[in-house]
Amino acid sequence: MGSVVITGASTGIGRAIAEVLCASGHRVFANVRRKEDAEGIEAALGQNCRAIRFDVRDDKAIADAAAAVAAELGDDGLDALVNNAGIAVPGPIEHVPLAQFRDQFEVNVVGVVAATQAFLPLLKTGGRGGRIVNISSISGTITYPFLGPYSASKFALEALSDAMRRELAIAGIDVSVIQPGRFATPIWQKSDVAEGSVPDDSPYHGPLAAFEAAGSDGSDGMHPERIGHLVAEILASPRPRPRYRVTRSPMTQWLARRLSTRLLDRIMARRLGMPAPGKRGGGGPG
Repeated sequence: MGSVVITGASTGIGRAIAEVLCASGHRVFANVRRKEDAEGIEAALGQNCRAIRFDVRDDKAIADAAAAVAAELGDDGLDALVNNAGIAVPGPIEHVPLAQFRDQFEVNVVGVVAATQAFLPLLKTGGRGGRIVNISSISGTITYPFLGPYSASKFALEALSDAMRRELAIAGIDVSVIQPGRFATPIWQKSDVAEGSVPDDSPYHGPLAAFEAAGSDGSDGMHPERIGHLVAEILASPRPRPRYRVTRSPMTQWLARRLSTRLLDRIMARRLGMPAPGKRGGGGPG
């Protein structure tokens, strides 16, 4: 089994990936931000796990972590990088604070590039190539109301992943994307609409309540361990696929991607009690 760096491993999907890979004998470098998370994950996962502390928004901290991993691995190099760290910023585009919108891209897009650039030399060590797995989302293929910033960041990650896969083939490094549907992870508990960002008299409040009631908190989602096992399969596969979609309702997702844009607009609007886009004189929140 090889060595793997996983970003955003303190909770949720990242933690599940670390647990599965450690149990299967991989040497895991699990990225967390807090000292207590580092101590906790090492104690829980045992000798196959080494915590590395950095924030994907901190270039120097990432470089220091990459240097520490390089020193520990020596000539062995790194076998895989799993870019999982991410945040979700919800809310109407009209009212999302710009600082939060920028942070959405700083973590979910720029952070992926920063981690990849830092650890890429270790993947090239020994000339045997390696694997990169980027954790995207179903929201990187379909955009839902009130998830605009998150969805935009995941669409960007999809494009980045295509570029990386085509460019890094020159170094023998393969890149796969996992597109999870709704999973029971803390990302949704951490992503409430910023208090005060939507005015009290805004017509968005009713649709936002319907959005939350529809299960946007992920509490009824699948267990993240499923993604952990999928990552293990990708790392073991001689020829992994470029994309893996993981959802409880694959037929629904398949159909949604084939509906006309206007029809999908109407379906989403009806579910949230909003006017359908494009209707003459429909008006709407503003």
